[in-house]
Amino acid sequence: MNLKTCALALFFSALSLPSIADITRSCSGNLTMTYLASSDGTPFPVRTLDTDGFGASAGCGSFVPDRCRERARNKLQACFSAAIKSLNTLPAECGPAAISGYDIGRLGATMKRNLCQQNGWKNTTFDVRVTLNTSGGDYCNSSQSSPGVIKVDTYNCP
Repeated sequence: MNLKTCALALFFSALSLPSIADITRSCSGNLTMTYLASSDGTPFPVRTLDTDGFGASAGCGSFVPDRCRERARNKLQACFSAAIKSLNTLPAECGPAAISGYDIGRLGATMKRNLCQQNGWKNTTFDVRVTLNTSGGDYCNSSQSSPGVIKVDTYNCP
């Protein structure tokens, strides 16, 4: 066999091997917002709301699908962390390039709007605990809560 034939044989055999970066896996997420009131200093939930779902996907090698799911879950967690840190803006980590179906917008405004829609909850401040719930199979399933409570008031409701 000459060199040209060997090179062609190697080229065509390489085409039949699976690519090392040819799969995508996804995870889903949603937020649970628990509004807390307190009686005698003991907080108790007065309302719990779940947002609509959103998702993230990531690619990786075909032999490590769990790595894809882990990367997708990490995108969801990065969005959550950024949204908690910047309540009055929509962080890039939650934008359409990273997360699909994230229609929550600015998290602070969403929490306030939810409270303002409740009759009788005007001119009050609530503590809110926000939790990210992720699902979708191995390496997707997790729950992550905000590091403490977020103060949300119902002053100046529209």
